[in-house]
Formats: sequence, C-alpha cells, structure tokens
Amino acid sequence: MNEDKAPSTAPDASAPASTPAATALKSGSGNISLNLNAESLKRAGRGALHFLGRYAFLIVFITLTCVYAFLILRINTYSNPTVTDTDVEASDTPLPSLQIDEGAANKLQLLKDNSVNVQTLFEEGRTNPF
Repeated sequence: MNEDKAPSTAPDASAPASTPAATALKSGSGNISLNLNAESLKRAGRGALHFLGRYAFLIVFITLTCVYAFLILRINTYSNPTVTDTDVEASDTPLPSLQIDEGAANKLQLLKDNSVNVQTLFEEGRTNPF
C-alpha cells in the first residue's frame, strides 16, 4: 500500500464525538468532559444518598429550625402591627343604620298586637336575649 498518503481528516472512530454540550463545557484552562451514562449517574446517586444518609438528622433539624424561626418572626410581626393615624381615621367611619321596610314593620306590629303567643315572644326576647 501507499504510505506516502497524506493524513486523513476523517474523524477517528475511537475518539469521542464532539457534541454541542461537550464543546460548551470547555474552559480556558482545559477541557471538562461530560460523561453522562447510567453507571456514572448511579455512582453519583449512591454518593448523594450516602452523604444525605450520614447527615439526615442534621439536615432535618436545621430545616425544621429555620421553619420554626420563620414562623416565630412572622407571628411577632403580625402581633405587633404599626398603626398610623390614617388607619385610625379610616376605621373610625360610622356604621350604616339598619333600614326596615315600613310595610314589614306594620305587619310585625299587627302580629304582635293580635297574638298573645307573639307578644310573649317579643317580651321574652327583650328581657332574655338567650
């Protein structure tokens, strides 16, 4: 065969293919290889579970302490609200008075006057509200 042949520019079958993800991870100081296969993911998962298993109590304790501290601070904020003069003036508006239809008032008065049982209910309600 002819060995004076120029080197081929075709990609080598043994070299890893250049992907957009691999080229995006290249840094100025060197290449960072991204190898995402099932075995490397299993190893990383086992490592993370081992770490979390070792410090599980501490992680749960710190999380619950942070939640408890947040709740205490929120309760403290809401239990001591700052009230301004404008808030007091806005809440100091008079309440609207109740309006009863004149026909309904007349009908109630007629029922009260004509029935002894209704009269006792009206008198009972005025003296004993329970």
